[in-house]
Amino acid sequence: MHQPTAGGRHTLPAIDPNALLNSLHAGVVVHGPRTEILYANARALQLLRLTLDQALGKEAFDPAWHFLDEDRRTLPVERYPVNQVLASGQPLTNQVIGIIDSRSAAMTKAISPRSL
Repeated sequence: MHQPTAGGRHTLPAIDPNALLNSLHAGVVVHGPRTEILYANARALQLLRLTLDQALGKEAFDPAWHFLDEDRRTLPVERYPVNQVLASGQPLTNQVIGIIDSRSAAMTKAISPRSL
């Protein structure tokens, strides 16, 4: 059970962050400074149709991937969500993008990337 701190606020018990992130219905992808994927939760892997081994280390510029804007136009690499966040340091809110990989037709996703 959580206990109040000296300021009267409550603290959470020890939580397994992987279990917490994997229980979300939202996909979470953590990128490094060179856009490489450092972590992806189960939902993100499902949406991206990748295994964790396939995702880890994958960079934004990968010839097998193409991102589309909401009008289904190909995004240049500098407009990929991770690149926009890294360049500006500001979050993007509810950006709609499509993803095309070498195995399938486009998938449309609404995303809200941010820098931590």
